[in-house]
Amino acid sequence: MQEYVGRANSLLDSSLTKTWNESTNKASTFLQSIENFTKLAYAKNDSFLKTFKNVQLVCKPILADAITEIQSSHAAVQMNIKINSPNATISTLTFFSLNSILPQNTMENYDVNSVIQSITLVDAEPQTVEMQFQLDNETSSKYKMMICVYWDFKANDGSGGWSSEGCRWDRHNSNSTTSSCVCDHLTSFSVLMSKYPISLPWLEEIGYVGVGVSICSLMLCLIIEFLVWNSVVKSNISHFRHTALVNISLSLLIADCCFVSASFQGGRGSKLCLALAISMHISFLAMFFWMLCQSMMLLHQIIFLFQQLRKRIYLSFSFALGYLGPICTVIGTYMSNPDKYYSQDSCWLTYEGGMNGSIFAFVLPVGIIVIINTFTLIVVILKLLRPSVSEGDKADDKEAVKNIMKAVIILTPVFGLTWALGFLTMIFDLPETFGAKAVHYLFSVLNSFQGLLILITGCFTEKKVRDALLKRVNSVYTTQSKSETTSYLKK
Repeated sequence: MQEYVGRANSLLDSSLTKTWNESTNKASTFLQSIENFTKLAYAKNDSFLKTFKNVQLVCKPILADAITEIQSSHAAVQMNIKINSPNATISTLTFFSLNSILPQNTMENYDVNSVIQSITLVDAEPQTVEMQFQLDNETSSKYKMMICVYWDFKANDGSGGWSSEGCRWDRHNSNSTTSSCVCDHLTSFSVLMSKYPISLPWLEEIGYVGVGVSICSLMLCLIIEFLVWNSVVKSNISHFRHTALVNISLSLLIADCCFVSASFQGGRGSKLCLALAISMHISFLAMFFWMLCQSMMLLHQIIFLFQQLRKRIYLSFSFALGYLGPICTVIGTYMSNPDKYYSQDSCWLTYEGGMNGSIFAFVLPVGIIVIINTFTLIVVILKLLRPSVSEGDKADDKEAVKNIMKAVIILTPVFGLTWALGFLTMIFDLPETFGAKAVHYLFSVLNSFQGLLILITGCFTEKKVRDALLKRVNSVYTTQSKSETTSYLKK
């Protein structure tokens, strides 16, 4: 038996993959032949394990009506089988490279994502089978659906194909690296993973509409800042605030434009993909670092009332932190592992489960900044609550509540606090429950429309900006009217 499996191991060598793919249905016939031959293996009272480069063979005697456990390097099997024989043997074959040889297109939009394990009962016929097994995922993704399948030799007019009949995916006992399956029969099993992440209805459409609105809003915000700059920037504080607002808007505008570009099929998988991933990484980080600069400026003004910030020092520090910080982070992330820096499918950073993947070079800095900005918002709220601590009338309390609500609404978008919902979306495995769906929809709406929120809270809520803009519009209208009147009189 071991000699036979050794010959099969040689035929599964990676150098022969092209030859296998050129042979129609040969891989299916090969798998069925090995399954039939393993029925000859009889372990008697001893277990044995033989590992080759491409195949691993495990044989183990089992007892009737007893739970049998089998461990291999890439799989774990636990089964409860009722058999018609007092002695029998379970034979398992784990194929490490057969998944690249069997036909890949038997289930639309799904790819094989694990080794293939064949489980055969020797010298007995099962009356009932209750089996749970775990296979290691080759590629991990929390947002993709897994399907537990077996190879059906009779499917597709005898050419074979994957089928999920009698098997189900146990989502609660699965994680980002291992898939758990429950089946009621014995054969060759594997795990398929969907090619594309699970998407909720209209979630993608909402995101694209929101990003489009944000791009227009951010361009309008930058135009408004250009028009009213000389009128509203009269002090160091206003200069700091509007400088941060312009850089936040500019960074988010670049990131949104790169996101739209990466969404087109021409961007994915092309040479532009790496450039788009790096640009988005730098731009999003720059936005958050400038949000941190604005938060630190506000916190300084609240805590150190009589110590003013120096304009040159603050601006130099802000530009260094706002742009050098993201650039150094991106360079360090890319240099540490250039092959796994980005995904060709999304032109964005990779996530490999747990704390692995380049995505954490974005998540960790953003998480720290969101925590600091949340602390700043709490300090602002406590500052606004001080007048109402003393005994006052209800009008004062209402005014304090009004000011707090105003501060929360204005500071939340420009501090990037809505991105905290993104951490909740990473905690949820699949968006199946109502709470998970609500978090995904809320995160998509608030962050795709972030440019619009910045325009409203950063520009239109400030009276000086509104007055300066209105004055500028009236000035243009008056000049145009005078020009038209003069032209009419000359005629």
